[in-house]
Amino acid sequence: MSEVRWEWILPGEVRVAATVDRLTGVESVFASGLVVSQCARGTRPEGHDIPSNFATVTFDPQQLICVLRVGREEVAPSKWPVRERAPKPPPDVHFVYRGSGLLVGLVVIAAIAGLAAFAFVKRGREGLHVGALSGVYRAENGLFVAHFPSSFTARAATVASGTSGLTLVDEPPARAIVILAMASKIEGAAPDPWLINKRFHAEALSNLPRDGGLYEELARRDDSCLGLPGAATLGRATGPRGERIRIWSCAVTRGDAAYLVMSSSRELDEADRVSRDELRHVIDATELTVLPEVGSR
Repeated sequence: MSEVRWEWILPGEVRVAATVDRLTGVESVFASGLVVSQCARGTRPEGHDIPSNFATVTFDPQQLICVLRVGREEVAPSKWPVRERAPKPPPDVHFVYRGSGLLVGLVVIAAIAGLAAFAFVKRGREGLHVGALSGVYRAENGLFVAHFPSSFTARAATVASGTSGLTLVDEPPARAIVILAMASKIEGAAPDPWLINKRFHAEALSNLPRDGGLYEELARRDDSCLGLPGAATLGRATGPRGERIRIWSCAVTRGDAAYLVMSSSRELDEADRVSRDELRHVIDATELTVLPEVGSR
């Protein structure tokens, strides 16, 4: 599907939709099913006005981010874009329909079904499936909107002045995410991902529920996160019961803002590798925004 779509419900049950066609590069705004504004992507940075509702819809020219405001107040969408997943290929099972071949085919099918059921139950027991990203958290400084599963507990991170942050904890299976956002022009912090990582890594680390276990850096490299090129580090900490915890972090900059994201999970087996992939899925669902600070008017 080439269309990315957001929807809102405004007072009076007025339904507003905004779309980006990734094939044609056209951004459109609809009100009550009718097109009220349309243009090539990025050619209307001031936003699309909906005069009858005193609303403005603004698209980011590069990222798939869309914000609707009534006056200066941001309105949360009732529907977010659906993230596409690559279709899984059908199992390559060859059936034999003559004589005893039919019985062999049925045995093969039963074996495959049994293995699939076992894998499903095992995965469900370990709680590794992130599910729908129904939780929403808006940073106080307006620099990000996070989306996460209901199984995660969200709390504001403990951060320095000028920084907003979020800590997400999923217990069990003992995994967590920290998202920090700050103005990159604050004193002492240049808009360079490696400098951002160096300055704010310890601050993010202090928000992880690791009970003070010692941290050891294992590797660092240029990587990407939040859809942007960044500076990433990989480390390990020791948990309260002596277990090994894998800690990954990545810093990026965008405009006048800088971000550092961090995740922690157990470092044991293949199941934990899947768990880490799911943490990246939650992190990459974060929208980078430029919204008014909470309480500002």
